[in-house]
Amino acid sequence: MQLVVTVCSVSSFPCSSPVASVSVTPASSGSWSTGQTADKLTPGQTYFAQARQGSNASAAYSFGT
Repeated sequence: MQLVVTVCSVSSFPCSSPVASVSVTPASSGSWSTGQTADKLTPGQTYFAQARQGSNASAAYSFGT
């Protein structure tokens, strides 16, 4: 089943203007990777990420650049 990770500049999901969003289909082992990209992230900014698979959503996780 597809997994969607959304990055927002606010800790409110769904956010009206996601900074980035990526969809992946995890391997049968459950592992997955999106690779690295920072082209849409501003240095010194705090962002929030949430993973969603179907109707199940993770907590929002904060991270800084």
